Amino acid sequence: MANDVNRDEALLRTPIPAANGANRYEAIISISEELRRQNDRLQLLLNLTSRITSSLDLREVLRAIAAISAKFIQADLVNRFAARRSIGKN
Repeated sequence: MANDVNRDEALLRTPIPAANGANRYEAIISISEELRRQNDRLQLLLNLTSRITSSLDLREVLRAIAAISAKFIQADLVNRFAARRSIGKN
């Protein structure tokens, strides 16, 4: 996350060429889109953190993780696998 902050600061400090108004506009739009994408990712992380800490039910927490992960990676489906331990078996 610190790398993201450093990258954003670098983006904001990057000089935008003033020679061509169209290039300057495109650079501003590009930076704005990148900042919007990062804001969306951070909002998903905040939502995930909030949902995880609001429940003690493991199934509910796993469902929340799957739903928010699907949004994060822009997937239609997320599957989870859990290994079962045999207790008392050698």
